[in-house]
Amino acid sequence: MTTSRHLTALAAAVALPLASCASGASGEDNTPADAGTTEVMASFYPLQYVAEQVGGEHVTVEALTPPGTEPHDLELAPYDVARMESADLVVYLGGFQAAVDDAVTQTGSDHVLDVAEHAELVAPREGHEHAEEAHEHAEE
Repeated sequence: MTTSRHLTALAAAVALPLASCASGASGEDNTPADAGTTEVMASFYPLQYVAEQVGGEHVTVEALTPPGTEPHDLELAPYDVARMESADLVVYLGGFQAAVDDAVTQTGSDHVLDVAEHAELVAPREGHEHAEEAHEHAEE
């Protein structure tokens, strides 16, 4: 599966939950949340980017993983878990960040989207690593 097909599958997986969250009714006061803006927490940047592209002006997306932080090494503070719990939607990749998996289980929220359940994740083609190594050596 090509990268563009992966992104298309990921965008489709994110689009449906975003659409259902954003269809809420407006309240009496006209705060951004009441105006239809969906608050999304994404576990790391690529999911943040896809959610922003899919949701456009209808979403406010924040990433749990700060820039420059290794996603696998993420540790969440109680504040981060509380932000996840209050978000309209949490988008994450199950099995990728143990801290996020634990927080999703802890919060018990049903407003979560594990993209691994909705996208076909495949291992790199055999021999792909060798091609990258050859390219690196050719640049030296």
